[in-house]
Amino acid sequence: QGGPAETDADPHAGEDVRLLRDQGVYGALESPEDAAARPVTDVQERRLAHFRDRATIGTGERVAADIRALAGDLGVAEVAVVTWAHDEAARRRSYALIAEAFGLTPGRVAAGEGGPD
Repeated sequence: QGGPAETDADPHAGEDVRLLRDQGVYGALESPEDAAARPVTDVQERRLAHFRDRATIGTGERVAADIRALAGDLGVAEVAVVTWAHDEAARRRSYALIAEAFGLTPGRVAAGEGGPD
């Protein structure tokens, strides 16, 4: 969950959807503004803190480093990445930041070349 941001200080995208899913509400991700406007209980804040502790969030380089470390810890050569963002452009930018940090380019990926080192 989570994903890269332009800086490590960017807000946590999509974490609000986890709270809604805990309540059986499945829908589109809220904008950060809408999520921030919704009151959060102490219990929900603790749940969000748990999500944040387990999320990989930060710059493309930081996320790539976390993915490499996780893959190494698990002994896997491939991982699947899901970026939670309410906006399609932000989601695409997130994936682009990850790809850039791994040295991937659209041409290399389409040709089946490259991959995480």
